[in-house]
Amino acid sequence: MPIHNIATKEEFTEKVTNRSDDKCVMVDFWAQWCGPCRKISPVLEKIATENPGIEVYKVNVDSNSETAQANEVLALPTFKLFKNGECLDTFKGSNESKLRSILAKNDFRC
Repeated sequence: MPIHNIATKEEFTEKVTNRSDDKCVMVDFWAQWCGPCRKISPVLEKIATENPGIEVYKVNVDSNSETAQANEVLALPTFKLFKNGECLDTFKGSNESKLRSILAKNDFRC
């Protein structure tokens, strides 16, 4: 499944927090200038392809700071896993195995 960008807080609300379809949604909060964000990006694309049941979105914190602030993003990259609008888990950093562990740990809920 392709990765989509979320440009506004309203779009984030529509695609992530107002969901009630039991679909898991992973959100990558990132910035163009962030080296670790660029490092993990190909891994996230691979994860999105391997897990078609999970929708993956990216939020650029520079162009969508309102959404980043509302989600208390204090470090980059930050990944959040949501289901039915509720945040199930959060991971900060660019470690592939830890990012994959979020999915494995929450598999019973996704």
